[in-house]
Amino acid sequence: MQLLANPYVGRRDGLNMPEIPRPSDDAATPQTLLARCPVAAPTPMKHLQGFGGAGDVFIKDERTRMGLGSFKALGAAYVIAQAAQKRNLKGETFVTASAGNHGLSVAAGAKVFGAKAVVYLSDTVPESFAEKLRGHNAEVVWAGDNYEASMQAALLAASENGWVLLSDTSWSEYLE
Repeated sequence: MQLLANPYVGRRDGLNMPEIPRPSDDAATPQTLLARCPVAAPTPMKHLQGFGGAGDVFIKDERTRMGLGSFKALGAAYVIAQAAQKRNLKGETFVTASAGNHGLSVAAGAKVFGAKAVVYLSDTVPESFAEKLRGHNAEVVWAGDNYEASMQAALLAASENGWVLLSDTSWSEYLE
């Protein structure tokens, strides 16, 4: 097997953004947190021979993560698991805006760790997705005609209610 290393890892050539955190290479912490998650399980490694002329290719099939059908299924759930390690989340609310997998991750993580999830959706999101969120105990709030409007509504709700905002994007005032 041939491994290709990213030559840019750890370099900040031309980037004057010290506030951007470096990715962690600490595998033990996430493994410990995920062990606390009753629905976390290893996902299979698939072997593709001769894929696209590249020879042997191994891929990690993340579609079964937490029963959500999404490779993003552990992102927000991991953040919620970190919070659960520090405090009891009963009565705590996590809020986000979503048009897809991130909202499912927030809903699933909140459900597993005893918190509440509120997911803001724009009017363009299908009702079938809202039903999927409700199936994971999330409260769905319709807000605005696009993602940006639903994110603004989620941000306002977090501020007014003391909820924890979990966005899948960042901006200058929101980097965590």
